[in-house]
Amino acid sequence: ANRIYASLDQIPVYLQHAFVAIEDERFYKHNGIDLQGIMRAAMITVSDGEMSQGASTITQQLLKNNVFNAYNESTMEKIRRKVQEQYLAIKLETVMDKDSILENYLNTINLGNGYYGVQAAANGYFNKDVSELTLSECAVLASITKNPSRLNPLKNPDDNKERQLAVLNNMLKQEYISTNEYSEAVDIIKSNTEELEKAKQQLMKLEDKINCPNCGEPVLRSQKFCDKCGAKVAVEEPESTVTVEKTCPNCGETVPGDQLYCANC
Repeated sequence: ANRIYASLDQIPVYLQHAFVAIEDERFYKHNGIDLQGIMRAAMITVSDGEMSQGASTITQQLLKNNVFNAYNESTMEKIRRKVQEQYLAIKLETVMDKDSILENYLNTINLGNGYYGVQAAANGYFNKDVSELTLSECAVLASITKNPSRLNPLKNPDDNKERQLAVLNNMLKQEYISTNEYSEAVDIIKSNTEELEKAKQQLMKLEDKINCPNCGEPVLRSQKFCDKCGAKVAVEEPESTVTVEKTCPNCGETVPGDQLYCANC
């Protein structure tokens, strides 16, 4: 995995607050578990009939990412793991301060494209050091962690942009940014649509993909039909650039194969 460690003083305050605002708004107030979040999640679980809201704090997410194997869990396994997370989160916060927990979290989260941690993601997505990120770029990274595949800013820029706006809204609501900072960042996000599309096209080129002529869905160049709409994908073969040459029998000059007379003699 691509992972580059960055200390908290190298990570912009904007980025720290972006993750707190969208992932754990009471991070600086709770003791490792968020009782309000747990109650909200319980109500949603009862109404929906399934565990759709985890209410995991940043402390719990740190433990999940580094201690537990949380893939392909049954409902009972998920409940058991959640209880263990909550117990360990309370214990962890007795021996680590909030800054240390946040620093470790920001260096271990999955941010898509094989990037783990905010420094690797800043390098990969923006070709810059994490300390140089702007507010709008911080919103991009904070948007990814909920679902690194679906919210990948290169592969799914529209989904990521929607999440970016949610990040900025939370930051404004929680008074981490001013109204002017919010407005400027939103304007940048809206103007970046074209740049994100160019980046998406570049990624498709690297993956040898083209857009389906019917629905626009990215498909492999080798595919004959689009997985989404079933349309036939016609790929134009590049024209041959090979030029056949011949030698003039009179003067020996090399001339194009389709030329009837020698220009030299």
